[in-house]
Amino acid sequence: MPSVIRDEHTVLRDYSDFHQSAEVFRSTTPASDAELAEVLRFAADHELDVRVQGRHHSMNGSSLPRSGELLIYTSGLNHYRCERVDTITVGAGAVVFDVDQMLRSWGFALRLVNDGGRPTATAAGFVSAGGIGNETWIYGGFWETVKQVKVYTVAGELLTLAPGDPLFRWLFGSMGQLGVIAEVTLRVEPLEEGDKPEYPLGPEYPLGPKYPLGPEYPLGRAGVVAHEPHEWEKNFWLTLFVPDDDAPEARALLDGLAAAYPTAWKRRNNYLYPIQFHTFNPPLIYPKDESFSAVGVWGQSPDGKTFDFAKLAEMERRFDMVVRKKPDWRRYIQSEMTFGERDWPSTFGDQVYADFAARKHELDPQHRLNPGVVFPRR
Repeated sequence: MPSVIRDEHTVLRDYSDFHQSAEVFRSTTPASDAELAEVLRFAADHELDVRVQGRHHSMNGSSLPRSGELLIYTSGLNHYRCERVDTITVGAGAVVFDVDQMLRSWGFALRLVNDGGRPTATAAGFVSAGGIGNETWIYGGFWETVKQVKVYTVAGELLTLAPGDPLFRWLFGSMGQLGVIAEVTLRVEPLEEGDKPEYPLGPEYPLGPKYPLGPEYPLGRAGVVAHEPHEWEKNFWLTLFVPDDDAPEARALLDGLAAAYPTAWKRRNNYLYPIQFHTFNPPLIYPKDESFSAVGVWGQSPDGKTFDFAKLAEMERRFDMVVRKKPDWRRYIQSEMTFGERDWPSTFGDQVYADFAARKHELDPQHRLNPGVVFPRR
């Protein structure tokens, strides 16, 4: 057994606070690609089911280990390398917001990060969820920011994928079903002149000075992405991906749904993200090659601590009924709180689900990777 594998006797929860793990499971925190590959080969040799967890910001229980599973924490894969002037390569466990803040202290930025202005998903987690944010109306989804992904199959085989590879587009929104991401290479752009921090950094500068700032991109620099944990308030949201022309109708339907449950949450403003089409859309997010809109409603727990999950489950059931009547609409299921068993072919569409299942069978025929979420255990 690799020395990095240990037994854990604890109960984990994800961001939802509704789903929880088994009380006993194995876990490991690999600190390199080599350790990750070794762990996966060990799991394959012993036919262990494998679960992967980043910042456990998901809300559907997909990152929580079941009894007998091996949980891989990606927090040890938090490195970065500046190998080209227009990209940065980061480990799977590097938090996207933290990477962007580090780049901004150098006068550069990622094209797209999560909204909210605080750290949430890791690089691998944002890929697995699909990834949308405030700049999608310019740059498209996170898939347009990613130039390369290094991913291990559940058997420990390394795949290096770029936008031209057929499997690349299926990683986005896949909820970790196809492989264990080790590294992600992201597009980097210089900040506009007025957005650049003044040089040299002084002690009052809000980022640090954790990182040095130079007049040029620090080609060749490598290190660890610093992370400061942040406790988020408890939120619940529902998002629809719809054709642009359907955005007003989707918004009206979500308004009606939210109004029907006034005591379930402390409702906040609706949101609308236009998502610009550039090169492709991930089939698991939106299956047509066109620009589309993300329309949503959200709110916080009424008491600031927890939700009435029975009311949220009822709201979700009604939400699913609406989506099923609209064949061109998709739910952003990868990022949302879910309750009970799901009809996954209906969620993704029959053809997309069939294509997804074919790729799953090719890469993970025994369904050992993150089992029981999208695909049944075997």
